[in-house]
Amino acid sequence: MTQIADIEDPRGNAKIATGIVLFLGILLFLNYGVARLSDLLSFQMWPSDVNFAVFIVFGSAVLYVVLMALPFMPGIEVGLMLMAMLGVGASFSSTFAQCWRFR
Repeated sequence: MTQIADIEDPRGNAKIATGIVLFLGILLFLNYGVARLSDLLSFQMWPSDVNFAVFIVFGSAVLYVVLMALPFMPGIEVGLMLMAMLGVGASFSSTFAQCWRFR
């Protein structure tokens, strides 16, 4: 009877530990960054600061409108897949066919 010994690879455990440490480091960095940003933005609201608050509100609204106006194009992924599988000519012909269909 043949028995196969289960030998664990020590590098596998090191990779897992490194990944966990890296993930925790990123979380700590983000926590520190957000706390620092909140400290910078927290201020006492006085009547002289109303213009700044209005600027923040309207700036946020404009940023929201601009980001919502960006089109979502799932066709990009399809085009990249066609280029990867069939070459540039296939993606060009499919793009031309899609543009012609919408006219």
